[in-house]
Amino acid sequence: MDAEVGIGAAAAQAGVSIETLRYYESAGLLPPVPRDASGRRRYDQAALDQLDIIVTMRGVGFSVQQVRRML
Repeated sequence: MDAEVGIGAAAAQAGVSIETLRYYESAGLLPPVPRDASGRRRYDQAALDQLDIIVTMRGVGFSVQQVRRML
């Protein structure tokens, strides 16, 4: 089983802020992230991989709408 990480570790690994990560989820770029019993987001490897794709696409200039369509 892949390890899961919290929002701070996921944001740091992707090189984005926590607020940006929350925005990507609310904008529909990431599927809803499961939460633990305390209500904290838990990112699995699939979510981290998708986040990496999003960050790369945004980094080369794709808009949020373009990224959403391509995903």
